[in-house]
Amino acid sequence: MRARLWDYFATLRTMVNGPWLIAGDMNEIIQPLEVSGRSFLLSRSLLFKDALDIHNFIDMPVVGGLFTWRKNTMNGGHVCKHLDRCTTNMVWHIKFPHMLVELLNRHCFDHNLLLISCHKAQSKHKSFHLQEAWLSHPLYA
Repeated sequence: MRARLWDYFATLRTMVNGPWLIAGDMNEIIQPLEVSGRSFLLSRSLLFKDALDIHNFIDMPVVGGLFTWRKNTMNGGHVCKHLDRCTTNMVWHIKFPHMLVELLNRHCFDHNLLLISCHKAQSKHKSFHLQEAWLSHPLYA
C-alpha cells in the first residue's frame, strides 16, 4: 500500500507545477532517533527516505518536540514515533521561506496535531514575568 501511495504522489507531482505541501500521518520514520520504545527498521526507513528523495520532497522540521505519536504497551512501557510530517516541494519552500511547523499538545488522541504557519518566523520564546506594578494599576481589577 505504501509503494502505491508514493506512486500516487509521483502522479500528482506531474500534474501540479506550483507550490504544494503534503502533511499528515506518513506512518514511517526516517532515523533511529525518531522512535523510542521499539526497534528501528532500516529497510522500511530507506524505502521512505528514497521516496522522499525521488520526488524531491523536503521534510520540514517540527518545532516543539520530536515525537508525534504515542502508545502505551501492555507491559507498561511507551512507544513513541515521529510519524506525522509536513513535506513540501522546492517551489513551496521558496514561496514560503518563513514557514513553521509546530507540534501542538495532544488531547484525547494518540497523535499530536501539527500547526502549519506559512508566514511565521521561528522566534525564541521569552518567559512571562509578572510585574508587581501591574497589580497596583487603577484599571487592573
